[in-house]
Formats: sequence, structure tokens, C-alpha cells
Amino acid sequence: MGKRGTKGKQRFKKKDGKDWRDATRKQKERHPSGWDDIEMKNEALERYYKTQGILSEEEYKLWIESLRTPLPSSFRFTGSKSHAIALRDLMVSKYFPTLENVEVDGEKLELPKVMPWYPDQLGWTSPAARSALRKVPELSRFHRFLVAETEVGNVSRQEAVSMIPVLLLDVKPEHNNADDPKVLQFDRVLCDVPCSGDGTLRKNKPVWKQWRELNGNGLHRLQCAILTRGCEVLKIGGLLVYSTCSFNPVENEAVVAEILKRGRGSVELVDVSSKLPELLRKPGLRKWKVITEDGVYEKLDEMKIEKQDHFKTMFPPTEEKAEKYKLERCLRIYPHLQNTGGFFVAVMMKTKKWGRLDRMQLRGGDVPVVDPGTERMDAEPAISDHNDERRKRELDDEDSTGPDAKKARTGDIGSAQPITEEASTPETSVNNSKTASNQKPSFSSLFQVRADNDAKKAGTGDAQRASEEASTLEPPAVDNPDALEENPNAFLTRGEDPFIFLERDSETVRSLDSFYKLSPEFPRDLFVVRSEKEKLKTIYFVSRSVKSVLSAENSKKLRVINTGIRMFTRNNGESQSTAVCEYRINNDGLLPIADHIGKDLRLQISSADTVVMLKTEYPKFELFSQELQEKFKELALGSCLLEFNPANEKDYHGSIQTPMVLPIWRANVSVSLLLSKLEKRSLMHRLTGEELPDMVMGLEKGQEAKDSKDGTVEAEGEEEAGEGVASED
Repeated sequence: MGKRGTKGKQRFKKKDGKDWRDATRKQKERHPSGWDDIEMKNEALERYYKTQGILSEEEYKLWIESLRTPLPSSFRFTGSKSHAIALRDLMVSKYFPTLENVEVDGEKLELPKVMPWYPDQLGWTSPAARSALRKVPELSRFHRFLVAETEVGNVSRQEAVSMIPVLLLDVKPEHNNADDPKVLQFDRVLCDVPCSGDGTLRKNKPVWKQWRELNGNGLHRLQCAILTRGCEVLKIGGLLVYSTCSFNPVENEAVVAEILKRGRGSVELVDVSSKLPELLRKPGLRKWKVITEDGVYEKLDEMKIEKQDHFKTMFPPTEEKAEKYKLERCLRIYPHLQNTGGFFVAVMMKTKKWGRLDRMQLRGGDVPVVDPGTERMDAEPAISDHNDERRKRELDDEDSTGPDAKKARTGDIGSAQPITEEASTPETSVNNSKTASNQKPSFSSLFQVRADNDAKKAGTGDAQRASEEASTLEPPAVDNPDALEENPNAFLTRGEDPFIFLERDSETVRSLDSFYKLSPEFPRDLFVVRSEKEKLKTIYFVSRSVKSVLSAENSKKLRVINTGIRMFTRNNGESQSTAVCEYRINNDGLLPIADHIGKDLRLQISSADTVVMLKTEYPKFELFSQELQEKFKELALGSCLLEFNPANEKDYHGSIQTPMVLPIWRANVSVSLLLSKLEKRSLMHRLTGEELPDMVMGLEKGQEAKDSKDGTVEAEGEEEAGEGVASED
């Protein structure tokens, strides 16, 4: 997980070099009348929701009016709680006083307001337009503050309603913290599914032109398939959040009701009325209509028989079933309630076994078992059974959707049906020959299975397209895939480089252990790399739960793009050979390891010396206090930590109130602060309240190499630690 540096965004660019900014430009180009000229009106939308009766007539008018007003910007402070609170207090104490009497277009500026429902007052919303933030001097400084803190990851500028699902998931550090589970399942699952998006009308004006009555119908089956899969991979006792940015009950309550029906008591809606108590919400609907090009239907039997099979899962349940399902426990967020976007959220808990993964988890295979306290055997599972072919065909059909859904589907949707060791369907026949004998699936066969599955599931019309798209998925370029298959510490995921855990007694781990004097409590079996090459560029560190996910027998179904935090990076300069340890500490991974590093490598630093470090590129020892100079001279060439404690400072007025640790590289006659320019700018502002001036060169690049035959790598080290580090593999 790299920083949000300039080069970090490069890895997410398309092959033609275009980045995420092109999406907005393309949207504007598709509308000749201009983005700002799009009329915020759609008679079909208004007619549809009037017919659905989702709100009273009086409230319906407020809702429609709110959809035509601009959406306020919103943001939240991230990171550790103490750090986030300190940054919040800096915003309030330093910037808000300068904004109190500001006018924009003749009107007094409304200051950002805290979201009353977001924990610890860390979520904020601002009605000021982004254009105003740039053109008014006082607002411009506040805007630069937000941009700088966003770029280094301290602030997340996110729509308010999009913050709700994760808060309701209630994720804890101990979740998925199990040693090598047999089957990959999760304590928490988020199903934020593709939807028609009419909840985004306030910020996404093209939806006003694009919205059609049938959009939700076309996505319904895909949404059911995703939620079904989410329930399968959820652990018993775990929580799942299903969410959309749509008001349409066919995409919301109808999907939830269908999955509750299939589950036969295996999942249930959770009452979250006491959670986020100041969040205004409406309860889920029990009644709705199915609207097609042929008409409006309240019951399935009103529809032509030949169409009933396609639409049957979209209809509301009976009154008795609706009472049993407790659909009112769903959350409907409307814009007029708290000046937000539109959203739907349902929190579900898994209470019993659901399908093959649970049977594998409990008994190690697809064997009928009896649940304690129940009479029904698992020969009639909640979701599917090899003896119930009719039901199996129905579920298989739900992977195919209408044309609107196909547009929303990504290339990975087809992989929602897993390659399981115990499956005997044609789609998994490539793997069966090996898994039947308890061998690892073939390295190359993983990718052919993906291509075959996508082509078969797409249906007649899309078979060729799906096959062509899937065929572009190539095995990762590794030097020796056969050796990786035999390596018990190497874990392959679809289309990505392997994850290889370093042995505790490997030469690399021993070198890190020896130089940094790691404490006995620090886990040495959680280092992971992305290459089998001898010279490792980056060493990541993962949690125990992540390791259990990667090492699960069925983890190869996942496409894991990246995981863990960068903890060490190998230097490539000339002094690499003279350093005791060629790996420097990476700022991304500093938090979990700092307290476990030997005290000799943790130097106390004053605020004055910290400012020198921030203002000067590669400062020489002589620029620092005498005490710090002596400490630098005692250190060996390599990486170490600087510790700043504001409690030890006299006349300190900065916003940093808790101890802070910084990584550096100690070269021959100078040091290098291993932070990006963006991080330095943010730190300077919080430490002194001042903007970071143009950097002063304490030592020109290559100068120390000329003065010493050993050379130095501090220049290269600083670049890699900053923007360059985000582009590493």
C-alpha cells in the first residue's frame, strides 16, 4: 500500500497512459451541451418514484427539490485517533478564525460543520464550492491545507454517505485473525454493488439524462449474485453490509429479501437503530412495485406467465414474510434529511451454514452434517445442493444479467464463482486432476480456468467478448513458476505477482534482526516480498490475519493486487556495500516496528533540529546541535530513527501534541530525512504553523561521493522514500 505520491498514481494508469482524471473529462465530452448546462430534470425518474410511493407526497417534494441542489463537499480525518484529533484541532484553531468574516459573492461564508453522526467529530462537511476555495485568499489557504493533508493520507475527501457502510461494519483488529484456516472466509464483508446511481444526482449531473426506469431491473440479478457470494464467504457470526447509491427498491429491499429467502434462516438483518444515533434515516420498505416497459405490477401473478421467471425475485415478499425478514431494519438515506447524497444500507449477520464453504470449514469437505440443535441435515443446504439440480440451475442463471448490468460489470465479476477443490463441474475440471490428489493447482491452469469460466457464464451473446477479455489475463512474470509451486511460503493469486513469506532464519531477516536489534516480541514471520529474486527491492509487513488469508487453501480464487505495508526498502547507491544493513526503514511501515527497534538507533531530536531537517536537503552534521552531531558520528552508516517529543520542548506552539518518530538515512557526513516533499510540507505546517520554503541544499547530489571513496546514497534514498516509493512493485 504505497503513499499517494505522484508516481504512485502511475501504476493505476491505463495502457494508453490516461489516468483517472480523464473520466471526468470524458463525461463532459459526451455531453455537447456542457456539464454545467445539463438540466436537472427527468420526468421518467419523477414518475417512477411517485408510482413507487417511497415517501409521502409532502416529503416527496422536499426530496426532489434537494436533488437539484449542489452536494456539499465532505472529508474525514484518518490515521491513528490521537493524530487525527490533533489535526482536527489544528483546523479549528488555526483556519476557522480566519474564515469567520469571509464573504463569497456577497454572502457570508458558512464554515465547515462537523457531521453529528461521525465518531469523535472527525467527519466534516463544507458548503463552499471548490471554485470559491481557490479564488478567495482566506479560503485558498484552507484549501491548500486540505489538499496537502489529503495527499499524504491524513485527510480523506469522501462523500458523507459513503462513510456509513464501514462504520456499520464495526471492523476490529482481531477479525480474520486465525492461523492458516482451511477455507478462506471473512468476519466482515462489504458488498457495495453496481447500481443505477440515482442517489448521486446531486454530484453526478449526467445521471439526470441517463436515468431510465429499467436500469434497476437490469442490475437486480447481478446484485443478487454478488450478495449471495458475499454471504457464502462470510463466517458464521460475521457481519455483511450491502449498500447501493440508489433509491430503487428493486435494487435494494428486493435484493435483500431474495437473499433472506434463499438463506432459509442462515442470514438475518441486524437492528442498527442504536448505531450512529444522530444519523437521520428512514426504515426499509415492505412494499414496492415492479415497473417494466409493459406496465406497473404489484404482484407476480399479474404479469404474463412467460415473463414471471425473469422478474419473480424483484417482487416484495408477502406480509408474513416481510414481518419475518424485518426489512424495516434496512437504512434509507435521503438527501433532504441531512443535506447528503442518497444511499441504501442493510447490515446482515450470518447465523448458520451457507453452502459449500461452511461445510468445508466444519467437516473438511462436502459431507452432510447436522447442525447442533437443528433437525434438518445439510443435505438440503441453504444456498445449493448437488442433489437439487433445479435450484442449482436457478442460481447459475443469476450470473447473467440484462444489457445495463453488463455495462456495469467489471472484468472480475465472472470470477465470483470460485474454483473449489471439491467441485466437479466442467468449469473446474482443469483443476480437478490435481486437487483430487491434494496437490496444489497448476500455476498456469489458474488463468485458463478464469478464461473458460467467464466465457461460459456470459451467455451466447457475450461469450466471444468475455473469452477475449479473459484471455488477456496472463500469469505473472516470474522467473521460475514451477519452483514457486513447490515453495510452501509462496502464494499465487490471479494475474498478479506472487506473495512470498520470508523464512525467519533467512539471510535477509537475520540481517534486519541484527542491525536493527529487533525485540524478541516482534513477529519475524510476517515479512512478505513480491519476487523470488535474490536481491529484494521492497519488504512488506502484513498482519497475522492477512497471512491467514493468503495461505488459505482456496485463496487462489482472489485477485490480490497488493497487501501489507512497505517496511524496508533496499538502497541502490554506491554506499550500499559499505552499509551494515542495505535496507532502510520505510515511513509507511514505521508505526508497528518503531518501538521494537534498539534504543541505540532511536535518537532524541529537538524541534529546532527537526526544522533544519525539513528545510534542508541532505543536511551535513555540522548544521545540527552539538549534541545531535555527536550522536550522528557514533552511528554506523545506515538507517535509524529520530524521536521528537513536544513535552520536552519549551515555548512550543505547534499542533503536534504526541511523540513523533521519523526515519532517516545516516550517510558519511550528512543525513537524509526519508519523507516525501508532501509529507515534509505537512509536518512543517503542524510543527511551526509555517509553510515549507524552497529547500536549501545542504549537500549537492554526488558531492559526498566525490569527497569519499565510499560514496553515499542519501540523495537516492530520499527520492525513493518520497514520491518514488509509491511506484515500487
